[in-house]
Amino acid sequence: MVLKVITSDDSREQIIQLTEKFDFEDHLLFRDAVRDAMAKKMQRVILDLEETTYIDSSALGMMMLAKHKCEEVDCEVILKHPRDMVKRVLETVSFEKQFTICLLYTSPSPRDGLL
Repeated sequence: MVLKVITSDDSREQIIQLTEKFDFEDHLLFRDAVRDAMAKKMQRVILDLEETTYIDSSALGMMMLAKHKCEEVDCEVILKHPRDMVKRVLETVSFEKQFTICLLYTSPSPRDGLL
Protein backbone atom coordinates (compact mmCIF):
# COMPACT_ATOMS: atom_id res chain seq x y z
CA MET A 1 0.00 0.00 0.00
CA VAL A 2 1.07 3.54 -0.63
CA LEU A 3 -0.29 6.04 1.85
CA LYS A 4 -0.93 9.56 0.74
CA VAL A 5 -0.38 12.06 3.54
CA ILE A 6 -1.76 15.58 3.27
CA THR A 7 -1.19 18.35 5.79
CA SER A 8 -3.84 21.06 6.02
CA ASP A 9 -2.94 24.65 5.14
CA ASP A 10 -3.11 25.68 8.78
CA SER A 11 -0.92 22.70 9.83
CA ARG A 12 -3.46 21.46 12.37
CA GLU A 13 -4.67 18.38 10.53
CA GLN A 14 -2.92 15.56 8.80
CA ILE A 15 -5.00 13.44 6.44
CA ILE A 16 -3.84 9.89 5.84
CA GLN A 17 -5.52 8.54 2.72
CA LEU A 18 -5.71 4.77 2.89
CA THR A 19 -5.92 2.64 -0.22
CA GLU A 20 -8.28 -0.15 -1.22
CA LYS A 21 -6.96 -2.79 1.17
CA PHE A 22 -5.96 -1.90 4.76
CA ASP A 23 -4.38 -4.79 6.64
CA PHE A 24 -1.27 -5.91 8.53
CA GLU A 25 0.99 -5.41 5.51
CA ASP A 26 0.42 -1.67 5.94
CA HIS A 27 1.44 -1.42 9.58
CA LEU A 28 4.92 0.10 9.09
CA LEU A 29 3.77 2.82 6.68
CA PHE A 30 0.70 3.54 8.80
CA ARG A 31 2.72 3.70 12.02
CA ASP A 32 5.24 6.07 10.43
CA ALA A 33 2.46 8.36 9.13
CA VAL A 34 0.85 8.54 12.58
CA ARG A 35 4.21 9.15 14.29
CA ASP A 36 4.91 11.93 11.79
CA ALA A 37 1.61 13.62 12.66
CA MET A 38 2.37 13.33 16.37
CA ALA A 39 5.89 14.74 15.89
CA LYS A 40 4.39 17.70 14.01
CA LYS A 41 1.97 18.24 16.93
CA MET A 42 -1.14 17.98 14.77
CA GLN A 43 -4.49 18.54 16.49
CA ARG A 44 -6.23 15.96 14.31
CA VAL A 45 -5.28 12.91 12.30
CA ILE A 46 -7.94 12.10 9.74
CA LEU A 47 -7.96 8.58 8.38
CA ASP A 48 -9.61 8.87 4.98
CA LEU A 49 -11.27 5.53 4.22
CA GLU A 50 -13.11 6.59 1.07
CA GLU A 51 -11.08 4.30 -1.21
CA THR A 52 -10.87 1.44 1.30
CA THR A 53 -13.01 -1.59 0.49
CA TYR A 54 -11.28 -4.17 2.73
CA ILE A 55 -10.20 -3.87 6.34
CA ASP A 56 -9.11 -6.64 8.70
CA SER A 57 -8.74 -7.03 12.46
CA SER A 58 -5.11 -5.93 12.45
CA ALA A 59 -6.13 -2.67 10.77
CA LEU A 60 -8.77 -2.15 13.46
CA GLY A 61 -6.06 -2.70 16.07
CA MET A 62 -3.75 -0.22 14.32
CA MET A 63 -6.49 2.41 14.35
CA MET A 64 -7.14 1.87 18.07
CA LEU A 65 -3.42 2.05 18.84
CA ALA A 66 -3.14 5.25 16.79
CA LYS A 67 -6.08 6.70 18.73
CA HIS A 68 -4.50 5.91 22.10
CA LYS A 69 -1.05 7.20 21.09
CA CYS A 70 -2.50 10.39 19.61
CA GLU A 71 -4.58 11.04 22.72
CA GLU A 72 -1.34 11.11 24.74
CA VAL A 73 -0.37 14.26 22.83
CA ASP A 74 -3.88 15.81 22.67
CA CYS A 75 -4.48 14.80 19.09
CA GLU A 76 -7.83 13.44 17.89
CA VAL A 77 -8.16 10.64 15.32
CA ILE A 78 -11.15 10.95 13.00
CA LEU A 79 -12.37 8.29 10.57
CA LYS A 80 -13.61 9.84 7.34
CA HIS A 81 -15.82 8.48 4.56
CA PRO A 82 -15.91 4.74 5.23
CA ARG A 83 -17.61 2.86 2.38
CA ASP A 84 -20.48 0.46 3.02
CA MET A 85 -18.56 -2.72 3.85
CA VAL A 86 -15.93 -0.92 5.92
CA LYS A 87 -18.67 1.06 7.66
CA ARG A 88 -20.40 -2.20 8.61
CA VAL A 89 -17.16 -3.56 10.07
CA LEU A 90 -16.69 -0.36 12.09
CA GLU A 91 -20.26 -0.58 13.36
CA THR A 92 -19.85 -4.26 14.27
CA VAL A 93 -16.96 -3.41 16.59
CA SER A 94 -18.67 -0.23 17.90
CA PHE A 95 -16.00 2.16 16.65
CA GLU A 96 -18.58 4.95 16.65
CA LYS A 97 -18.19 4.90 20.44
CA GLN A 98 -14.44 5.38 20.18
CA PHE A 99 -14.02 7.67 17.16
CA THR A 100 -15.69 10.52 15.39
CA ILE A 101 -16.78 9.02 12.07
CA CYS A 102 -17.61 11.42 9.23
CA LEU A 103 -19.79 9.73 6.63
CA LEU A 104 -20.29 10.48 2.95
CA TYR A 105 -23.72 11.68 2.00
CA THR A 106 -25.61 9.11 0.01
CA SER A 107 -28.99 9.55 -1.57
CA PRO A 108 -31.83 7.61 0.05
CA SER A 109 -32.67 4.35 -1.64
CA PRO A 110 -36.13 2.79 -2.08
CA ARG A 111 -35.33 0.21 0.61
CA ASP A 112 -34.90 3.03 3.14
CA GLY A 113 -38.60 3.74 2.74
CA LEU A 114 -37.86 7.37 1.95
CA LEU A 115 -38.62 7.34 -1.77
